[in-house]
Amino acid sequence: FKILLLVVLTAIVWFGFKLHYSRKLAAKQLIIDQERKLSLERDRIANELHDELGGEISSILFISQDLEQNNTVVEDKEQLSRISSLAKSTISNMKEIIWDLDDSSSALEDLSIKLLQSVSKICKDNRLELNVVNSLEINKDLKVSRSIKR
Repeated sequence: FKILLLVVLTAIVWFGFKLHYSRKLAAKQLIIDQERKLSLERDRIANELHDELGGEISSILFISQDLEQNNTVVEDKEQLSRISSLAKSTISNMKEIIWDLDDSSSALEDLSIKLLQSVSKICKDNRLELNVVNSLEINKDLKVSRSIKR
């Protein structure tokens, strides 16, 4: 009788652990599936931003630059210059958003390149000289989180 009781208790404990493990595994799989769907949605949004808005804003930029070059009225030129400047700024901001959404650019190497580009632009805009010495070997497979990218 004791042996039978021991076998039954062992079976109950074993089934309990198996049930617990399978539920934990299912929860992990659900999280992976949700992250995959989220990544696909981010890619879709980034593609739409790039294709639709990028093309339209670029058209605004080209049209305003063309009008600015062919217009002789000073007030019109100033307004057209402002439109061109806003379009350029919007394109730049859109590129930043697309880069942030892009999961394929989540490597530490990509982040370091992006930071160097940003610092270079700031230095150029402020007429500062920038000398970069890179003696670090960056692991190309090392990924960074979206919050670090931002």
